[in-house]
Amino acid sequence: MFVRLKALTYIYELLKAKPEGEQNLLTLLVNKLGDQEKKIASKASHLLSLLLQEHPAMKLIVIKETERLIFRVNASEKAKYYAIDFINQIVLSNSPKDKSCANYLINIYFSVFEGLVSNSSHQELDAELKDGVNVKIMAGLLTGVNRAFPYTDTDQKIFEKHIETLFRICHMGTFNTSVQALTLIFQVQTHHQVKFSLLIIRLYPIGFIVFYTIF
Repeated sequence: MFVRLKALTYIYELLKAKPEGEQNLLTLLVNKLGDQEKKIASKASHLLSLLLQEHPAMKLIVIKETERLIFRVNASEKAKYYAIDFINQIVLSNSPKDKSCANYLINIYFSVFEGLVSNSSHQELDAELKDGVNVKIMAGLLTGVNRAFPYTDTDQKIFEKHIETLFRICHMGTFNTSVQALTLIFQVQTHHQVKFSLLIIRLYPIGFIVFYTIF
């Protein structure tokens, strides 16, 4: 364990000293987010965060490399969780480059949402959300969208497309994920004036009523 942790530090030091042209080293470090050992995955996440503090211009490059891990066919649920947990902590600003990063992050989050719910019935999604890792992934996704949303200039239609997904999460998720989903729906509705379809109102009357009661 000590040797592996030390190796990660060496990789980080090399990347920090010469980030240009070190794609293989970056891939190695990002891949360790999916390590079976929690300490290794946590260390990789910490070092990647430090790397972005040293080289903020690398944000989009690191995000894209992390995306490859998330959507890898053989990626475990824990690997996806650590990868999502890392990218949702990336600090963003209103700069043009960071807006591009925020837009890219939003696309990643909603793509993962779609993967979780598009082929699932209500009963299947409910069962998935009761699984410990999937609950954490869902919470991480919602946290990420809520953090990235203020810095995006994504087209309104992107959010309209996913409103039903958010209502499904609100309807069947844990209390915390339901609150996060409602908060996100409120942000989207406030900033983009998204209209709720009659289909959504009929399918998720409780979530719809709670939304307007709270907000």
